[in-house]
Amino acid sequence: FFQYFSSSLLLLILLFRSPLITIFLALRPSSNCVLDYILLGAMHSRKSHTKQSKNKHKQTEEEEVEQRPQAPIIEVWENTYRLEPQKVFKSYLAQKELDSVFEEYLNDDLKYDDIESVKRLSHTLSSEIKQRITKLDIPRYKVVVQTFIGQRKGQTVTIGSRWLWNANTDNYVSKHWKNNYIYVTSLVFATYLE
Repeated sequence: FFQYFSSSLLLLILLFRSPLITIFLALRPSSNCVLDYILLGAMHSRKSHTKQSKNKHKQTEEEEVEQRPQAPIIEVWENTYRLEPQKVFKSYLAQKELDSVFEEYLNDDLKYDDIESVKRLSHTLSSEIKQRITKLDIPRYKVVVQTFIGQRKGQTVTIGSRWLWNANTDNYVSKHWKNNYIYVTSLVFATYLE
């Protein structure tokens, strides 16, 4: 009975390659030497197989490291501690850009019919204005653009804003446009980052 049990257990262990092989060798009587050799051979082949797979895994990791693109060298600069801008934000140049964007995107036939189209127009105007203002080559300035679009029905609208800024370096530009159906107001703020 033990011999039948041990050979069936041996087949299960060999099929699943379990670490119970060493326990099985310790528990079974040493009556059958052939089974001992088979078990030792299975254990040896399993160990050699795991060593080979670990070596292959190390080789593939080394090859992947060699094939990876090298990161660019990042230069680290010292702080400049610059408190004054090299180039000041010029409001008259920003006003010209603001006027050209309004002429390009707004016309007298514009109506406040579809809310989604008005929302897209507001986002488009803000992003286009910001893109053109940043092209004016004003380094170390933070540009904030706000665009307000509303329907005209005889109401009065007052838009106000407050900023804590340096009056020597920071500035703003605004533009207002309207037709019979809609009004558009854009504000551009440029603040110097010290």
